[in-house]
Amino acid sequence: MENRARLVEMSETDNGYSINNLSTFFIHTHISEMLEKAKTGLTIYRDLQRIASIENTEILIRIIRTARSVEESIENLIEQFSISECTAKYIVDSRLDELSLFGTFSYEEPIKVYEEAVRSLNRLYEMQVELDKRSEIEE
Repeated sequence: MENRARLVEMSETDNGYSINNLSTFFIHTHISEMLEKAKTGLTIYRDLQRIASIENTEILIRIIRTARSVEESIENLIEQFSISECTAKYIVDSRLDELSLFGTFSYEEPIKVYEEAVRSLNRLYEMQVELDKRSEIEE
């Protein structure tokens, strides 16, 4: 216990931060990062659901194979299918055997999971912002 108190004291004097401020910062940052990843996942699955078909899978593969660079593949996919950049990068990074399944995969369940994750993380984020405001008022 004595070592713990000394670490807290050093943290406050050396860095000018209190332990509460540091922990709030890390929790806030972690929730924000998780929320962004969930939103990205949701965007990818919604885009894939919208373009999922055997015909489009063949076009995807042809675009990737004929492009001169990864960047060109991404640009061409975005232009051809009106998808987000994160989805185009996901497609380009996928293996050929994964690409061949795009037209047959059911995207409804992953979309539901990501939607719930985004809702939950948004609530956590809003709660953390409210707690931060209350802490500032009390100080």
